[in-house]
Amino acid sequence: MLQSKQKRTFIKDYDDPALRSTAYELTTTYRNKEVDAAMISREFATDSYIMHSEDWKNILFNPKSSNAWSEALKQYYETQDYRRVNENVSGDGILSKLATMSYLDKIVGVAQQYSSTNQNFQQPPQQNQGQQGQNGQQPGQQGNQGNGQQPFNLQVFFDQLSNVSQNPNQKNLAASVMRGIAAAGQQAAQEAEALATVALGFSHYGLPILKFGDPDELRATLSNRVIIALLKVLKKLGSTDGGKNGAQPSPRRGIPIGNKRMASFSEIPDIQFSEMLNPLLFSNRLINKKVQVKQRFSSMSDYLVYIDVSGSMNSGRFEVDGQVVPNISYAAACVIAMAIYLEKNGGNLIMKPFGSSVYDPITDKIEIIKTCLKLQANDGTNLTKVLEDSLYYKDYKVIIVSDGIDHIQDEGVIRRAAKNDLKAILLNSSAPQLEKYFPVMKVSGFSGNFLMKV
Repeated sequence: MLQSKQKRTFIKDYDDPALRSTAYELTTTYRNKEVDAAMISREFATDSYIMHSEDWKNILFNPKSSNAWSEALKQYYETQDYRRVNENVSGDGILSKLATMSYLDKIVGVAQQYSSTNQNFQQPPQQNQGQQGQNGQQPGQQGNQGNGQQPFNLQVFFDQLSNVSQNPNQKNLAASVMRGIAAAGQQAAQEAEALATVALGFSHYGLPILKFGDPDELRATLSNRVIIALLKVLKKLGSTDGGKNGAQPSPRRGIPIGNKRMASFSEIPDIQFSEMLNPLLFSNRLINKKVQVKQRFSSMSDYLVYIDVSGSMNSGRFEVDGQVVPNISYAAACVIAMAIYLEKNGGNLIMKPFGSSVYDPITDKIEIIKTCLKLQANDGTNLTKVLEDSLYYKDYKVIIVSDGIDHIQDEGVIRRAAKNDLKAILLNSSAPQLEKYFPVMKVSGFSGNFLMKV
């Protein structure tokens, strides 16, 4: 049960179903962690969430509150770091939850540190008393005990801090602990602001972060340096143009880019006016598909992109807004931008990550984006398997994105694959074998979305 009105930290409706639900989720998350499990009272989780979900200018502290953590929250409230992150996340359920989790993580961390180094804060042995206590735990729940140990109890720590602060001989210790908690809160706010910036960046680009996973998973994703670099590339890419398609018939909704010979009778509406000036000659040329039509970029192309996830893809010399990003970030960003573009224009994209083997195909746009956000470049490289796999996709425009660090023993597979529409993009590297048989684009610096240029 949530705290009584006399003890509540804020003047707020604590019976609000959304608050109660979020508090339950947060306490469950920390209790069930495999590492550093902690018992966080539902009251403290609720107060921490209010601090991030409500506009800071509308937050009212309860002057009668006797909670042990109220003073810590008041100090946090007064910092500019908190107010900046609050302005970014308040009103957004997911971002508020991310910021709250960052805050709770830091507070638990500093509390555990004091508990391990100062006898005033050592955790007493916990016993299951068969009833729900003030920490919000249900009867019979022991939490994640890891190696036979009880989870760290944050409520006990705050109660101990309250006792220490009331002892005249330990005021210096209490003040030191409060400074540590305040510093942890500011650090959490700075990290949460960085996460919010990345998350808002994806939302601005049209990528719904709600579909990328739960808040705990999102925190790990959005704090990954590869993903932060990926977002920078996405912003830099901006709007990209599809380029020429070449062999496919030009659909009527395609963008005119020049003239070409008719490939299909479906292109009759695009016949050049000059072809119809001589009716007799026109009939013969039409039957034999020799007339000239408007060439359009075909949004109906089917693309297959193999993206290298070998360990060497973690390196790179692509400078984006003054920062160098890894090969894998640049490649993944280009795939995401292409997936969004093709979906809007009626095209299809299959993505296959590869390393020492070729992984399963991914066709759904959201799944492609989610996979790109989780790519880890830590595998080997086997281009032979990629070329063998590409033989099954004769109707696709195949693009291999790699840093090219591999030697193909059987050149026969290269010659067979070369009969298909296959091109390679080499990032900061050379691959003489591929260059001998395939059209190859070498990319050594940021140059937009290279996928749309082959």
